[in-house]
Amino acid sequence: TKKEVTNRQIWVFFDEINASNSMGLLSEILCKKTYLGKKIPERFVFLAACNPYRAMGELNKIDHTLIHKGQEKRKLVYTVYPLPINMLNFVLDFGNLTLDEEKKYIEIMISKSMEQIIVENKNNKKQIIKLAIESISECQTYIKNTNDISSVSLREVKRFIIFFKYFVVYLLNKKNSKSLDDPSIKFYSLNKTDIYKYAVSLCLYICYYLRLPDKKSRQELLKILDDKKYFDGKFSIVPEMEEEYIAKNILESRENESLSKGIAKNRALLENLFSLYFCTVNKIPLIICGKPGSTKTLSQKLLQNALKGMVSKNKLCKETKELVVFPYQGSVNSTSEEIIEVFKKAKNYQKSNEDTIAMVCLDEMGLAEHSKSNPLKVIHAELELDQ
Repeated sequence: TKKEVTNRQIWVFFDEINASNSMGLLSEILCKKTYLGKKIPERFVFLAACNPYRAMGELNKIDHTLIHKGQEKRKLVYTVYPLPINMLNFVLDFGNLTLDEEKKYIEIMISKSMEQIIVENKNNKKQIIKLAIESISECQTYIKNTNDISSVSLREVKRFIIFFKYFVVYLLNKKNSKSLDDPSIKFYSLNKTDIYKYAVSLCLYICYYLRLPDKKSRQELLKILDDKKYFDGKFSIVPEMEEEYIAKNILESRENESLSKGIAKNRALLENLFSLYFCTVNKIPLIICGKPGSTKTLSQKLLQNALKGMVSKNKLCKETKELVVFPYQGSVNSTSEEIIEVFKKAKNYQKSNEDTIAMVCLDEMGLAEHSKSNPLKVIHAELELDQ
């Protein structure tokens, strides 16, 4: 009834409150339960979460060549404002998961999902699940120890599961392919090793390895995975072969003929095309960071040109849905409303065109970070995987 609705208790949750520059107003709402001096009805209950005010250590120093002119060198892990004194009494520190606790969560998430995905090779099912759990835990631990404790979370495990489901089908299709012209197809067709191991290696590569910022840390992670003998031979064999396969198909597509003649397949281009393709077809958000000239924009342009759906002559591109890009150029004058609008256009287009992939491409968002309207906050919700 109407009376029941008006008397119902309402819970309001403010997330990452100390990332906002309106701390005074938020403090009034949470502590005094008033809004601009007016009392808020008792049926409203307020909760809030805030990021830690933690100094950046030596292990996770930012590359200062990427800092915008006039920007101060970053000293905190999170860009946050100090909490007002009257809010400090209400703060509860829940800490972080220990490595053992995190591994238990990983075990539950992986076991439940992979039990449903692995329908063949029942005798090896437990071994594959154990392989995934152990290797994910190793990667999570390494990245936390070499970067920051908050640099990875259980979100990576969720992404791993999405990719694993995709890569199993992707690799089985390659293995059953009658065409042996391509080296990667021939490799899967002739190799009797469990295809699920290859899927795990590709998932680890895209979820953990590629996010490491320097050559030294990547070599260290490779050594850990190789020393543990999780995979037959070197861990990087299958991922690097797939990088070549994706790049070959995209560069040799009819739409990229004029561009590809002057392009060298360097390491940055291979990694960017690999990440972009597999994240795009799985609709997983991807942020590519790098200095000017590291093929960020070029990779996106090549992928956009290649993925034309059924009109493509290239086999891989033809089997992939047409890519439709909704671009947005970031600047110091960017607003939240502009970013919300571009996401809205992409969503509306996708609803009426299910045979395509609608991609929002946000370029130069490092500049938008310095906008007074703080437009990057609205992107947070859009990037959640369950959207």
